[in-house]
Amino acid sequence: MSPRVVVAGAGIIGSAIAWMLRRRGIAVTLLDNGPLPGQASGAGAGMLAPGAEVTQASPWSSLALDSAARYADFVAELKAAAASRGFVPTVDFRQSGAVEIAWDDEERRLLDLRSREQASIGIASRWLSHAEIAAHVPALDGEPRGALYYPRDAIVDPVDVVRLLHRIQPPVSAEVSAIEATARGVVVRTASEAIAREVIECDAAVLAAGAWASRIAVTVNGVPHRLAESVPVRGHLMGFQVEAGRLGPILRHAHTYLLQRRSGLLVAGTSEERVGFDAATDQSTVAAIRARAMRLIPRLIADAPYKSWIGFRPGIDASAPAIGQVEESRLWLAYGHYRNGILLAPATAHRIAQSISATLGMD
Repeated sequence: MSPRVVVAGAGIIGSAIAWMLRRRGIAVTLLDNGPLPGQASGAGAGMLAPGAEVTQASPWSSLALDSAARYADFVAELKAAAASRGFVPTVDFRQSGAVEIAWDDEERRLLDLRSREQASIGIASRWLSHAEIAAHVPALDGEPRGALYYPRDAIVDPVDVVRLLHRIQPPVSAEVSAIEATARGVVVRTASEAIAREVIECDAAVLAAGAWASRIAVTVNGVPHRLAESVPVRGHLMGFQVEAGRLGPILRHAHTYLLQRRSGLLVAGTSEERVGFDAATDQSTVAAIRARAMRLIPRLIADAPYKSWIGFRPGIDASAPAIGQVEESRLWLAYGHYRNGILLAPATAHRIAQSISATLGMD
C-alpha cells in the first residue's frame, strides 16, 4: 500500500502539492473548509512577475526565479494530466512581458538602479524607446520619462489552474482543527460530515492553509509547536470588461498594475490592508484604484463596466514563507507566501513533494 499524505489547504499551493505527490505514487487526501478556489487563489490577479517583486539575491528570490522558470512546463503538464482524464484543459497563461512606467526623472533613476541590481541575479529588462512604448502599450495616456520592459514576466488565471488541480484531486470539505506530528506519522483532527472519522492517521501531512494556517493547533512529538503567525492581508482589485487583446503586456506604475485576461477582463490592483478577516469592500479604496488606473489608460477604461472584489493574501510574521519539514517530524509547512503564492506554487510544490517522497522512501 502506498503511503498516505493529508494536505490541509486546497488553494493553489496545497492543491499543487497534492498533485505532485500523487504523480509520485503517493495517496493524498486534500482538505479545505472554505469556498473553492479560496480567498487568495480565487481572488488573485495572477501576475507572475519577478520583475516587480524581486530586487536582490536571497533564498526567497532564488525560489521565485526557479518557480517562474518552471511555470510553462507546470501548466503544460497540468493540462496534459487533465486531458488524460477527459477534462477540457483550459488555462489562461501567457508570457506577456511587463512594462513599468516612470513619469519623471526621479522615478526613472530609481527604476534604473533596480534594473541593474536585478540584472545581477538574472532578471532581464531593458529601456524602451518612445516608439516601442507606443507599440507595446498603445492605450497608455501621455508620454512617460521612461519605460522598463521585462520580457519574462507572465500572466496566469489562478482560477483556471486550481479548477484543473481540483478535477485531478478533488478536495474534501473539512475543517482541520489540530495536527499531531511525530517522527513516525501524523494524526490530523477534523470536523466534517464528509469524513466518516474525525481523526485521520497518515504517514505525513502538509499544512498549506494560507492565512488560516496558525489557527490550527500543532504538536510535534507531544509538545505544542509555535508556528510563525499567519496574517490575512486584505487586497482590493477591480475588473474592467473591455475588448480582448487591448492590453498586451502587464502595465505597472509604483503600486498600480493592470493586466488583461483572454476573456477581455482587465484587472487593476491593488491595496494592502491589515484588517483581520474583514471581507467588506471599501468603496473609497475601490475609487482610489480606479483613479490610479485611469491615470494610465483612461481612454480604455473610462466607460467600461467594472466590478470589484477582495481577497486575503496569506501573510506571515516572518521574513519569508514557511516552506519545509518541521524538525524531525512527518509534518511539512507550505504557507505565508503573501503576494506571491500563485508565482511560487510550482517551485513550492516541487520542493515539498520531493522532500516528502525522499522521507517516505518513494524516490
